[in-house]
Formats: sequence, structure tokens, C-alpha cells
Amino acid sequence: SKKSLLFLTLFSLVIAAPPGDDESILGKWELDPEIFKEALLKNSGLEGEELELATTAAEAVSMIFEFNEDGTFSMSMSAFGESESVAGEWKLDDTALSMRLEDSEEWDAAEITLGEGKLVIANEDETLVFKRSE
Repeated sequence: SKKSLLFLTLFSLVIAAPPGDDESILGKWELDPEIFKEALLKNSGLEGEELELATTAAEAVSMIFEFNEDGTFSMSMSAFGESESVAGEWKLDDTALSMRLEDSEEWDAAEITLGEGKLVIANEDETLVFKRSE
């Protein structure tokens, strides 16, 4: 279904494009739905029904990263009544964050910007903005 495909696409985007540092990456970070929706409207190139579906999905998506001092992370995502959680290791080198899922040999990397309570994760396809979660 379109919902499952969108869920998998968003999930793979997050795994392919992890987070970064300013004061500290440690703690919980929650996807900022308003900025995510704005980015979809501006940069997606979608129109009509596809844009409407993407906008609805953006409103329905919840995503939280938690970065721990011991170099581990967890990420949970939910959308349309489905949820997924993953865990793994992370390391930060300046603005390059590398993450590896449990049971994986490969490290995925992305450029990040951290400041003013926001964590920006960017790859060539998408930019996701997270806000510090209480």
C-alpha cells in the first residue's frame, strides 16, 4: 500500500541520514513535524494527490532519536498505527555522524548541524530537522 511504502521510505531515509553536535548530541531528539511538512511542500516536486498524501503522512509521522553517552543510540518511528524501533552505535567526528545498526557491519554517515535546540540531518535527497525532546 502507499502508506507502507511511504513508511519504509521515511524509515530508510532516517537510517541513511543520521545526526550531529554543537553543545551536545546526547539526549532525545524528536522530528519537528512543521518543518518536515514545510520541506515536503517546498522541495518534494509532488503535486495533487501525491502531495496531499505526503502532507498527511508528514503530520502522522513521529520519529525520536536518543543518543547515549556510551556511544549507543535508539530510534523509534511511528506512522499510521505502525511503529518500528532500531538500535545501534554512533560516533561523531566534527559534523560527520556515523551510525551502525545492531547486527550490521556497515556504518552510515550524514552531515549534521546542531544548535538552538535543533538537530539538522542532511543528505543529498532530504533534510530532516529534529528538536530537543524533554
